[in-house]
Amino acid sequence: MTAHGFRAMAATLLNECGKWHPDAIEQQLGHIEGNDVRRAYVRGEHWSERVPMMQYWSDRPR
Repeated sequence: MTAHGFRAMAATLLNECGKWHPDAIEQQLGHIEGNDVRRAYVRGEHWSERVPMMQYWSDRPR
């Protein structure tokens, strides 16, 4: 699997489970906000969601 394929799979699974805000998922995947104004003013890091998100990911059976 390519890195792009892995990120696509992670984005799909994390968004479909409905547990986290899409902005937190995008940030966890390292995506940069495309809207310059939003990027300038929305600076949250979503740690309260990202930490349990990664625990959820690590607990998933492979």
